[in-house]
Amino acid sequence: MSGTGKAGFIGLGIMGAPMARNAHKAGFEIQVWNRSAQRSAPFQRDGITVSESPMALAQWADQVVIMVTDPAALLAVIDAPNGVAAGDLNGKTILNASTVSVEATQEAAKRVQAAGGRFLDVPVSGSKVPAETAQLVFLAGGEAADIDAARPLLDALGKTTVHCGAIGDGTRMKLAINLMLANLINGLCESLALTRKMGLPAQMFIDALNSGVMASPLLSMKGSALMARDFAPHFPLSLVAKDMDLIVEEARKQGAELPGAQAVRDAYAKAMERGLGDLDLAALMRSIEQDAGLESGAE
Repeated sequence: MSGTGKAGFIGLGIMGAPMARNAHKAGFEIQVWNRSAQRSAPFQRDGITVSESPMALAQWADQVVIMVTDPAALLAVIDAPNGVAAGDLNGKTILNASTVSVEATQEAAKRVQAAGGRFLDVPVSGSKVPAETAQLVFLAGGEAADIDAARPLLDALGKTTVHCGAIGDGTRMKLAINLMLANLINGLCESLALTRKMGLPAQMFIDALNSGVMASPLLSMKGSALMARDFAPHFPLSLVAKDMDLIVEEARKQGAELPGAQAVRDAYAKAMERGLGDLDLAALMRSIEQDAGLESGAE
């Protein structure tokens, strides 16, 4: 996929940096900005312009992709005195790929639109490796015409774009998908803990799981990582904990009683309290092992 035009990227973490690299490889002219200069330095060394502010980046670019941590970070880069919406956004499209609340998404859209710009709600399904290999799935909320206009850039960063509805619906879909993800990882870790408590080999459980109808790429990947005790962050546990807070709050606002979601939220919160937030979400295993009275990593 080849692209043309100017694309700006705000947020150069585990996801944002490879997304920016893939846009550059696809032929887009890019500039970047990150709150901490250390994440921008590799781009600068490669001859890619590091913009002086989100506003300057938005003034230069045709399209700006934002990939930041949480609602506060999104609204800060949009609404600061040198933020994205501080200048005239006429003819520009701002794409929020961050996982935030529905309210933050809609507030960001309102401020971008007030400055004359178009806004797309495009959180992603996928973590570090899909970001690096341009295999992300974009869950898009916004006008169909705006999504179609952004497809060359989205296609350079991912494998498909699902139009979920209006602005806010992409975020709603992302919260539902991340609830499923958090449940699956919690279930995998608890099943492994029970397997070991019953005196069965953990690898036997993983092999049996991968041989049956519950086999999936995610469970295979995370099962292998758990057996290797590899907790290098692909999707940091701290971000899953943040997402579970957003999910439980959205369920409350919708009047949906989800006791399982609350229990899983509590499990990730406990793992955070135990200092596991900077590790991959699969490091939830360490917290579950502690509660189960298991020696970490022992068979």
